[in-house]
Amino acid sequence: MKAKINYSMVGFFVIVLTIVLLSVFIWLSSSSDETQYSPYLIYVHDDVTGLANQSDVRYNGVRIGYVKSIDLDPNNPQLVRIMVLIEQGTPIMSSTVATLSSQGITGLVYVSLKATSMHAPLLQKTEGEDYPVIKSQPSLLMQLSTIVPQLSDNLK
Repeated sequence: MKAKINYSMVGFFVIVLTIVLLSVFIWLSSSSDETQYSPYLIYVHDDVTGLANQSDVRYNGVRIGYVKSIDLDPNNPQLVRIMVLIEQGTPIMSSTVATLSSQGITGLVYVSLKATSMHAPLLQKTEGEDYPVIKSQPSLLMQLSTIVPQLSDNLK
């Protein structure tokens, strides 16, 4: 017994399947992030090993942006200048401080932001800067590296 094959139906299903697959591919590849970001600068004295472009910026643990660039400050090479992009609408106050934090034991570093006062005004661009500058605090590792030698000297 020979089965009758309708080649026009097979061709129709192949064409429909191809169109569906191409449509899904185009739909998935064209989904763009429409989030608007505002640039901010952070100047740190810390070692930024582990921090990279596209590292997270978190405000009280919530991801609100990412690191755009990391380079030395041309005016003071002892400072590292970090440009971050933060979602528009995030309340970055003049009391907001940035620290470099490590994520677990993986060594991944991210920028952690925290407001020290709820009643401070929103951070504005200062004269001489292209973008608003978020103040920084030394990271926990940096604080430990300065305290341990002092403790050792006190014990002696």
